[in-house]
Amino acid sequence: MRIVSATDEHYKYIPYYVKTPSSRGLVAESDEGKVYIICILDSWTAGSVQMHITVFSPIGFKNYTFINEVFNFAFITADRLTAILVIGEDNVKAINLANRLGFSAIAHISNGHAHGVDSVLYQMRKADCKWLKRKHNG
Repeated sequence: MRIVSATDEHYKYIPYYVKTPSSRGLVAESDEGKVYIICILDSWTAGSVQMHITVFSPIGFKNYTFINEVFNFAFITADRLTAILVIGEDNVKAINLANRLGFSAIAHISNGHAHGVDSVLYQMRKADCKWLKRKHNG
């Protein structure tokens, strides 16, 4: 597995996403280019960044290398204090992933995802990020 910067080709894997000039991304993929996980970071402010994480295969979580790289990039390289996720309340897999990664739900936006479907706003503070403290095996 290798970790690469997202290219225009990678952005096509996320049909709802519209790339902006501030978009940055990391991709976990096989040596042959099979995409496992994509994390796009955008909506940068001086203190925060929004993340969009799409998982195609759990192989991308091997040794937690990719997750370590994502949070190292957001919190150390880019020096942000907070990472943000916005997830539709009906997306159980994404909510479970957010919780496993250590994000906390902080607000609900009524009908924010779709008519009758709230958006849930999640945050992870740099000070609380377990991935910055974790050593990986690979």
